[in-house]
Amino acid sequence: LSLNETRLSFEGLAAAYADALHAELSRLDPVATRLVVLEPILLKMPEKGSVLKKLVKKLEAHPHFETVVYAYFGDAAAAWKTLCGLDVAGVGFDFTYTPQGENLLKRRWDKRKIFYAGLVDARNTKLETGRELFPALRGLSRVVAEEHLVVTPSANLEYLPIDRCRLKLANMVKWVNQFNGRGK
Repeated sequence: LSLNETRLSFEGLAAAYADALHAELSRLDPVATRLVVLEPILLKMPEKGSVLKKLVKKLEAHPHFETVVYAYFGDAAAAWKTLCGLDVAGVGFDFTYTPQGENLLKRRWDKRKIFYAGLVDARNTKLETGRELFPALRGLSRVVAEEHLVVTPSANLEYLPIDRCRLKLANMVKWVNQFNGRGK
């Protein structure tokens, strides 16, 4: 949703970004295996799903990476069909904006894909409790197999102080481990 000051159309600019990202991926070959595309535009402009599909297809063409598309900063309901239709290793979304997220998964989910559940609110420093996380984890565990479920913050943590980022991540791991019976 950045200001486009080029002479390119929205589609042309997206293609240029895809080309640039594809070129950069070659430099990451020896150190990375998964590419997570953080995608806020689809939630604000679900009609642009075909543009995202083209961009993802270009990135997926890289032989050394599996691609995950994660949508955030909006309710994923309008974009869910597009997200599910992407030929990627996994998808995910921000549950803080998508309170009916479990219902979306029940309606349509490819059980072979990885699901990234953004359960930890990345927009504040408050630490979540088990009481807050466990209901969502219970619901998700009915739909997504444990080996295909990744619990994440709802968005990037770059706006939080580094000490709070570390606390939020450690807290998230603690509660997920406790939910899975591996915690103290």
